[in-house]
Amino acid sequence: MDPARKARAEALFRETHKTAAEIAAETDLNAATLRKWCRQEAWRPPIAKTAPADWTAARCAALARIDRAYGVTRDDLAAVLGLTRRRAPALFSACGLPAAPDQAPPGPAILRTRLLAHIARQIAAFDAALKDAAGKDANPALDSARVLRDLGGLKRLLDDLEASLRSGPHATRGESQDGDADLPALRAQIAQRYAAFVGERPDAGLPGEPAAAPDPGPGP
Repeated sequence: MDPARKARAEALFRETHKTAAEIAAETDLNAATLRKWCRQEAWRPPIAKTAPADWTAARCAALARIDRAYGVTRDDLAAVLGLTRRRAPALFSACGLPAAPDQAPPGPAILRTRLLAHIARQIAAFDAALKDAAGKDANPALDSARVLRDLGGLKRLLDDLEASLRSGPHATRGESQDGDADLPALRAQIAQRYAAFVGERPDAGLPGEPAAAPDPGPGP
């Protein structure tokens, strides 16, 4: 047996996530022999099937929530937990975390663009529902309560988006980021659709907001 090949196989087991078959092909060693050495000499700890004994379900759930936070990487979690990069994947898997994505999650600018596109699609869907309901006493397919909930949810999304843009690290006083003028327009459109569904004036506003003053009409 060539000691150099065995040492190479051990390094691959310890430092990579390659399978025994892949390492066997790379080192020209028998896969069954490699598995035996790995097990006997503890080159790679077995992947746990359940969470560690001292990890409660609440603790695993908290880890999963932190893992989903924007900007947090698996390396960050491993560093906080004091895990090596080799041991961390086994614990994450045991706690129910999904496999680490190959790419970083989209940044705020991409998420903002996707959110605005989603809101525009929703507004178009509400318009189609209103058009279909026009001239009908009742439309069984139109769930007004759900539509109103959706419209209120879109309004809250826009409010959160506006707040994040104002407080973002790149926000500056007196300046508007590219495309921010679309937010008030979208918000106004949502208010108009809401009013149409509840049969109010177009300027009635969303729940919890003061209505706009009525049109005073022509002066004397």
